[in-house]
Amino acid sequence: MNLGSMHNEELLELLFTKEDRLTKGEAFEFIRRGSEIVPMLSEIALDRMFWVNEMPEWWAPVHATYLLGAIGGKESLIPLLAALRWSDAYDNDWVTEDLPSILGSLGEISFESCASVMHDRSAGWSARSIAMDALGSHAIRKPDFEEKVISMIGEIFTSRAEEFGARRSAAYVLIDFRRADYKRQIVGFAKEDAERSKRDPDYINAFNPERIEHEISLPRRGLEMYVRNWLEFYEPEEIKKRSDCWCVDAQKARLELAPAQSGRTGYTIGKGDPCPCGSGKPYKVCCWKKLH
Repeated sequence: MNLGSMHNEELLELLFTKEDRLTKGEAFEFIRRGSEIVPMLSEIALDRMFWVNEMPEWWAPVHATYLLGAIGGKESLIPLLAALRWSDAYDNDWVTEDLPSILGSLGEISFESCASVMHDRSAGWSARSIAMDALGSHAIRKPDFEEKVISMIGEIFTSRAEEFGARRSAAYVLIDFRRADYKRQIVGFAKEDAERSKRDPDYINAFNPERIEHEISLPRRGLEMYVRNWLEFYEPEEIKKRSDCWCVDAQKARLELAPAQSGRTGYTIGKGDPCPCGSGKPYKVCCWKKLH
């Protein structure tokens, strides 16, 4: 059927049935329709129930978020902020990893809202971390914003009244932006982080004072994560790459679940868990990163 001749409701049904295989052509048909399809996409992003659906419907809010970000405009802001809330609450990594770039792409429309989420201690440190990264995206897209962004993030980082997770997320941004003006405080935080790992055997410290001294002095790099093109998700080669990876994961799952755990209905790898490929690295920085 010709995509252009499909009713909006027919097109929307694809989000609930095609899982992660929605084609580039189908995605861009949504984007082409623009404001006329925004209310329908917004309904998906705003409703918590869509974020806890089983497969294949689980993918609908992921697509809704990506497409709203591509369409942009003021009407997309509120549902995208809802996507921040729900994706963080339900560990939807596909969305949380791309939201900083999506929100940053909206320009000044989203700046104050991202700043509000970052300052909202009731939101939890992980949601605030997404907002910090979104402000980092703003700073890259509009360099005139950088000093304002860094000042706000720096206030959170240097405040002892802030929760540790929020300060740690702020430190990551300051390191990414190679802010030598915060080097002394970041090195001090790294030592604090190391002490924390000594007190809590389950906590893995993320900062090394010597490495930070070195990294802060390097030219900026790796900032692509703040401005990456989330629509690459719909490229044919990305769809194939995911399909191949799902097959590998399914095979590993079958091996691990049989026979002792054969009664379980699912197999989930946390991003901090060891990668199932056997590399010894956390899943987040190994096969998850390659897949995404």
